[in-house]
Amino acid sequence: MSWAFPAALFTILGFEFDEELTVCEDWDMILRGSLLLGVTEVDSLTAIYRRWEGGNSSYTDHSKKSWAWSEAKVLHRLESSLLIMPGDIVPYLRKSFALLGVHEQLAGLLHSRAWRYGRPIRGALRVAGFVKRRVNGLRGAIEPSRAHEPADFAPLIHPVSDESLQAVVDVLDDVNGANDATGRTAG
Repeated sequence: MSWAFPAALFTILGFEFDEELTVCEDWDMILRGSLLLGVTEVDSLTAIYRRWEGGNSSYTDHSKKSWAWSEAKVLHRLESSLLIMPGDIVPYLRKSFALLGVHEQLAGLLHSRAWRYGRPIRGALRVAGFVKRRVNGLRGAIEPSRAHEPADFAPLIHPVSDESLQAVVDVLDDVNGANDATGRTAG
């Protein structure tokens, strides 16, 4: 019910609430902030949440379409974000994938008729990608003024400065220091 983040999440890392979301803006901030800074539980009752029968709430004031759009936007942002995990999670993930049969499903796909029939299309796409990169390279050589422009996929790449990385490290150190002082660990 109650959440508190270090001020550095907003002041140093520049997090802001998404003003486009009609609902779920708190959920969005909780997910994004906790993925970066972790979560520490406080063992005390801080609030009681009541939904009154017949009263107005965000559930009644916003349409199902508005809820679906906001939820989809939050999930898309979450799916396309960087996820920082502790190193000891890798064996757990490998075991989980094995339990889900991911390797067997992948092997089945690679040996399927659809995969074999799609081979020419995949080859054509690889050639098209090569040609596109080659043309863009030649264009940069011919038009030096445009040589510095990013390729079409450049918006997907977000360069991180040393200062930004240091800010993240400092915030995580502060959070870990606070966790050590209270005897609790971020989880």
